[in-house]
Amino acid sequence: MPDARVISHAARGWRLAAGLVVVTVAVAAEQVWQAERRSAALRDEVAGLRSRLADRRELIAHQRREMAQVASAVDHLARTTGALGERGAEARRLAHMEESRAETRALVNVAATLDGGMSVMSEDAGRALEQLAWLDGQAAAASDSLAVLTA
Repeated sequence: MPDARVISHAARGWRLAAGLVVVTVAVAAEQVWQAERRSAALRDEVAGLRSRLADRRELIAHQRREMAQVASAVDHLARTTGALGERGAEARRLAHMEESRAETRALVNVAATLDGGMSVMSEDAGRALEQLAWLDGQAAAASDSLAVLTA
């Protein structure tokens, strides 16, 4: 028959093992709880970032629509100014006057950035700026023609 001391010693070993299991389970539960809190916080952050991204995409789409409208208006203005230049030249020919010395230039490339070159200019914006530079030359030539004709 086993001795009471041996049984007591064995029971103490089982209690120690059970205590270690309880402590291990408690530590693991705490770690799982903290990981779940971090995971929930990260999910909230991702949702916020997705919301900001959607807002930025909407803003970009709005700006692109506005830029397309500006480019359309510049195209219309370029056609109108081109016709004005042709009419000015026709008026000079009819008045038997010397042709304008300002040469009619083709569209020129214009480099313009607002943030030190960090942004990429859209094709529409580049075309609009080129046409505006061309319009400047056309308007100057038309102004010269009108000044001479009215003098």
